Amino acid sequence: MKLDLLRAVAAHVANGESVAMVTHLASGRQAVVVGAAGPAGELQLSDNEIAEIGRMRAADRSAIIDGTQIFVRVYAAPIRMVVVGAVHIGQALVPMARLAGFKVTVIDPRAAFVKSSGFDGAETIEAWPDEAMKGLKVDAHTAVVTLTHDPKLDDPALA
Repeated sequence: MKLDLLRAVAAHVANGESVAMVTHLASGRQAVVVGAAGPAGELQLSDNEIAEIGRMRAADRSAIIDGTQIFVRVYAAPIRMVVVGAVHIGQALVPMARLAGFKVTVIDPRAAFVKSSGFDGAETIEAWPDEAMKGLKVDAHTAVVTLTHDPKLDDPALA
């Protein structure tokens, strides 16, 4: 793998993005594919190949694209959990989720709940859930857990 492609993969992974390193097995040419954008690197890919790579990234599946000599190595985005409501159930859930490998974010507009709950190791956002969710890139690698049992907090977060 060329250094510039390695740096690109590392930067996308550090940014929490799913990325694919694509290698043509016969020639050794490579490219990095992120999102719907075209490849970056020396390997040219067809629209169909880019679409298949997108499906593979969504499924966290590394493999050779059928009928080609193109190997796709997927580096998946980290699994995340967004917890809406800094409540007592969350105090138990957050450490368990972190142990299971989730990157956890806790959202609650109530400062007293967020600050006094001790969600060590989790990102905390003191904001209304619907506003906070706009800034988060919720995707197939994100679990959203609503714990407040208050429709004015839970429902907008889910919407």
